[in-house]
Amino acid sequence: MARRPTIKDIARRAGVSESAVSFALNDRPGVSKDTRARIRRVAEELGWQANSAARALSGERSGAVGLVLARPAHTLGVESFFLQLVSGIQEVLAAARTALLFQVVEDVDAECAVYRRWWAERRVDGVLVVDPRTGDPRPALLAELGLPAVTIGEPGPPAEHAKGPGPVRDPRSMSGPAPSA
Repeated sequence: MARRPTIKDIARRAGVSESAVSFALNDRPGVSKDTRARIRRVAEELGWQANSAARALSGERSGAVGLVLARPAHTLGVESFFLQLVSGIQEVLAAARTALLFQVVEDVDAECAVYRRWWAERRVDGVLVVDPRTGDPRPALLAELGLPAVTIGEPGPPAEHAKGPGPVRDPRSMSGPAPSA
């Protein structure tokens, strides 16, 4: 397996410092237009790709949106709505070069635990919340974490989530604090 090229590799080949490579690849001032172009050309030649985990640790966007479905995994093949929903979400996010991080859990408590973990690990830039219900703990948790969210559906009683979500809001508008359900 080939080793991934590093900033050090790019710096060595381009004849510049590692900080110059970092500035150039992150569109920061501090390098000339010609040097920036040379660094980017070398990075492309080497097949360098940004490390999303490193970007997340530095406080930059992760480039991913999370979706957690709280339902038995075996029901996904039976409920075509959710397959169509995931497919549609993926289509929109792929066009925006954004990944979909998808997980199936047994219940809302487990879903909340996933949100906490994703937030702590900076794995996602925001989440899509399905099956909102009356007394739902998720909007308050997401607001507390400061994790942006888009809610898909209208709140209903806790048992009503089995009927499937209601109206879908465009995930491209995901920004700011989590909306209240």
